[in-house]
Amino acid sequence: MSHILYPATGIVIARTIVGEANVLIRILTREYGIVSVMAQNGAASTKFAPACTIGARAVYDIVRGKRIWRLTGVSQVFVIPFEKSTPELLQFCRYITAYTARFVNNDEIPELSIYDLVFRALASVENKAPEKDWIDSYRYQLLSLLGYIDQSEKPTSREHMMRILLRAEEEANV
Repeated sequence: MSHILYPATGIVIARTIVGEANVLIRILTREYGIVSVMAQNGAASTKFAPACTIGARAVYDIVRGKRIWRLTGVSQVFVIPFEKSTPELLQFCRYITAYTARFVNNDEIPELSIYDLVFRALASVENKAPEKDWIDSYRYQLLSLLGYIDQSEKPTSREHMMRILLRAEEEANV
């Protein structure tokens, strides 16, 4: 039985250790939306380790299994240099990945603009501290792309933006 290899450009947005030698990662991909991928038999702790960290970007070679995708290879890996990052940058990266995982469903293929938004957000972490209101701006942009915020409703103040965000998050019922 042959398996089809699917290359997918993606960003790891969640990671769960499964047993002693396996890691389940959720990858936001350009091609397939969010996919859950299993790195088995210690692969996540050895050759694929950098590509299995939260915020890592790479081209993942994945194979569709009966219930879950399996990781077979990675290339073009870029990992945010966390050892050089400040606590604020680490917190920002964790927030971006967790917020994305919370609102983008596995069963939908997001618009390319969602992938690009996450990509730009994480790229900002690599170089400098994000702007003060970047997290709220990210929340607003993501929820707008997902259709929870009416594009015509532009916030006129920070308080107005917070009301819009809280209403949209409540509507998303997450």
